[in-house]
Amino acid sequence: MYTTISTGATKNPGPSRHRGKLPGYLRQLGGGALIGLIGGVLVFLGSMALMKVLPDYLEDVKTAQIVSLEQFNPSEDVLEKQITKVEAITPVSSSMQGMVGTFFTSLIVGAIVAIFKRKKE
Repeated sequence: MYTTISTGATKNPGPSRHRGKLPGYLRQLGGGALIGLIGGVLVFLGSMALMKVLPDYLEDVKTAQIVSLEQFNPSEDVLEKQITKVEAITPVSSSMQGMVGTFFTSLIVGAIVAIFKRKKE
């Protein structure tokens, strides 16, 4: 049976640019995701506040979307399906769409910036 005794001394592996940190690309993606998450929450809250202050806003948007759909002269079946989808939009679902869109846009922009930033390094 062997026993090892630790002296507490460790060999210094030398300087490292990435010790304790993620590599630049992942760090940039993480930053983009964090900004997108914070921005998405702000967009959600702002959108909900807007619809509380202007209660007819969503109905006006729905009406404009239906008028726009009718200008394309789709078949009655297609038009009815689209109108049903438009009428199903609620303040929460509209705000969630903004939040999700903000998050993914930020993630994509973060990835693009990371690619160009990495080329400079």
